[in-house]
Amino acid sequence: MTSDRFFVHAAEILIGAMHQDQDQDEIIAVEDDAIIEILEDVLEDEAELPDELHGVIDDFDYEDFDLEASAENIVDEPAEHRRALLSMVADVLASNGASEPGEEIYYSRLAEALDL
Repeated sequence: MTSDRFFVHAAEILIGAMHQDQDQDEIIAVEDDAIIEILEDVLEDEAELPDELHGVIDDFDYEDFDLEASAENIVDEPAEHRRALLSMVADVLASNGASEPGEEIYYSRLAEALDL
């Protein structure tokens, strides 16, 4: 069973991935929708995202975000869950159809922080 804190930190990490794009104004809505869709797929028993996760998405401040600290909060989750999160991040990074250097760095930092 995946913990609730996993989903909160996963949401933060996914939103952080969204912020790796060079031209955020044009693609932020596309990737925001991608994050919600990914999380809804993971939480398939839920009709929609819990309010707490919507709050994480709505209140996210990239300037205050610490990828390694967020990952540290979930590094004790099962490896399969951490690998699934890494795969979700790859989906978000690819959702705009363009590859950016910052995205590759973010992915590598996350993989290391998740001990994968």
